[in-house]
Order: sequence, then C-alpha cells, then structure tokens
Amino acid sequence: MEFTTRDIIAILTVLGTLVVLHIKAFYNFFMAIVKIKYKEVPGKQSMFSVVIEWIGFIGFFIYVIVLGSMFIKNFYKINFDISLKNMNLIYFMELILFALVIVVIIFVSIDAIQKFRYLKKNFRKKLEGDLVTLEDNIESKNMKNIYVFSVSIVLFLFVILDGISRNIEIMNSKFVLFPKNEPNEIFIIALTMEIIISTLLLISINMKEIIKTLRSNDLYMILIDDEEIYCSCYLEYKNHYLIIKKDKGIERYISKSKVKEIRKIRSK
Repeated sequence: MEFTTRDIIAILTVLGTLVVLHIKAFYNFFMAIVKIKYKEVPGKQSMFSVVIEWIGFIGFFIYVIVLGSMFIKNFYKINFDISLKNMNLIYFMELILFALVIVVIIFVSIDAIQKFRYLKKNFRKKLEGDLVTLEDNIESKNMKNIYVFSVSIVLFLFVILDGISRNIEIMNSKFVLFPKNEPNEIFIIALTMEIIISTLLLISINMKEIIKTLRSNDLYMILIDDEEIYCSCYLEYKNHYLIIKKDKGIERYISKSKVKEIRKIRSK
C-alpha cells in the first residue's frame, strides 16, 4: 500500500473525524438505550427520525459483527506451529502477554455489559419515581474496568505502532506500508481490539456519571410559565423534556420552548 504525504494528511483527517463521531455516538449510548422505552412525543415522531434511529441500531450491530468476525478470522489464521518454531524468547513472552490481556479484556467486558444492564434498569426506575438502591461497591468496580480498558488501549496502541514501524518503507518519495505482504494477524487483532476496547471505555466513563446521578438525592425544578415542576430525574430529547410521575400514571412531555428555567436543588 503506497501513500503520498497528501494521502496521509487526508487519511488522518478522516480518522480524526471518525474518532470524534465514535466518541459522540458511544458516550451517549447509555441514554439512547434508556430512551428506547419512551417515545419523544406519542404520535409526533416523524418517519424520517424512525428510519434514522433504526439505521443507527442496525449499524451498531453490523459494527459489532464485523469487528467480531475480523478478530475470529485473523485469530484462526495464525500458524502457531510455525510461530513457535521461529520466535525468540522475548517475542514468545510478548505473545503470552498479548493472549493474557485479551482473556482479561473478555472477562472485564462481560462485567461491563452486566453493569450496563443493571444501571439501565435502575435509571429507568429512578426516572419513573421508584426508590433506587445501588450496590455499595459499584463505583469501584466500574473504575477498575475503566483502568483496565485504559491500560489495554495503550498496550494495543503500542502493538499497532510497532507493527507499522516494522513494516513501513519510503520508496520514490512515497510511504509504502506492508511492502512485502498483507498486514499480519497480530496487527489486525490489535487494531480490532483497540476499536472494541475504546468503545467499552467510552460507555464505562459515561456509566460513571450515571452512577453519580443514581446516587444523588438532588431535585430538579423545571419552571414553565407560572408552574414549577419537581422531579429527581428527567430525559432530554431534541425538542422536549420527559418527566414521569408513575404514582399518578403520568408521562409528561414538556416543550423546550415553554421552559423558562431548570434549577438544580442540591440535597443537604
């Protein structure tokens, strides 16, 4: 694969844009899942917004399937017999460390998914006015996941950069990446894991803020015209706020244009 300096600048620009979109999409992923249960305003959701929403969810599942298939495909392409015969001790230790990190990430990812489901259930309970009691150590467990994901991102980034540095040459004023053959399996697996882990890290960081919200006893006062509406939690949509009074069987959708002030009343 040959690249000029202009090509590299264009690729970095595209990658930067994709990273920003990735962060925006998955940092708000928790709230997007919570909102599935509630429509913004019954009967007023346009067909266009429905189509966009479904494209987003279908795209997410395709994203997961593609990354998973890439990981499995390249994992089984590794010829362990040949690799073990030709590798030195340092490379062997790196491979063992690489495998251990992947195993740890799998267990931590399962734990993060379980916490996601647990927090989603409790956030909806608080939104609907029910009493919420979280596990005492959920903050520390979530922070451990964040630390593991952060360290893993650095490790896999090192593998990616090392793979690029070992397989790049300059020929005729062009950068040639992997001049002899296609990217090796370890490089592809590291790249795939980097994307997956960064996604889980973003979701876990957002869950840290969700835990704070669920722990909080603060109230919100929403002022519309001459009415003051109090709630412990609400959902924000593009044009409305949703407040639920489960004891009265009411889901109230308040237009943002009618809201004069939102005040946070901190608990003592």
